[in-house]
Amino acid sequence: MKAFEAGAILFTIIVVVAILAIGQISYGNVYGPLFNDSKKPKFEFCSPVDAFNKDGHTYIALNITDVNGPDAYPASVTEIIIENSTMKLTLNTSGIASSVINVTKASFDLKKAVGYNDYSGLYMCLGTDAVFLLKLPVMLSPGHYTIYLLTPALPMKAAAKSSFTIS
Repeated sequence: MKAFEAGAILFTIIVVVAILAIGQISYGNVYGPLFNDSKKPKFEFCSPVDAFNKDGHTYIALNITDVNGPDAYPASVTEIIIENSTMKLTLNTSGIASSVINVTKASFDLKKAVGYNDYSGLYMCLGTDAVFLLKLPVMLSPGHYTIYLLTPALPMKAAAKSSFTIS
């Protein structure tokens, strides 16, 4: 074996080991469960929820952003739960879509997808910021409420959570 061939084989082994080591450290793709945290969307509230009663309905303004997840396609809020000690209101995707009356996108990301529909509920791309104004199908009684924004395939503990008061 010539020195050149031995060097090429050694270089190949080093490259393969480096690729496997980086893959194991980053994603666990050699041994153990495969993971990729960047694929899990995470919605957060940018400001407190604003809520008020008017004309027999409750209006809520949700200023939210997607801080984690894929940038190739939008993340979705497919269920909204509003509850307090005496009641619980759940809106599914079509309930969310029929409740939205206005969407205001942040001026710095007008080109990214933000919106709502019957299949995705609320949707937005990674890093976008928007205010969704919803007209709920009921009027909430005065009191303190907690709101959860749920995304598909994530547990309830991963839901965005905030609280608001109706006076």
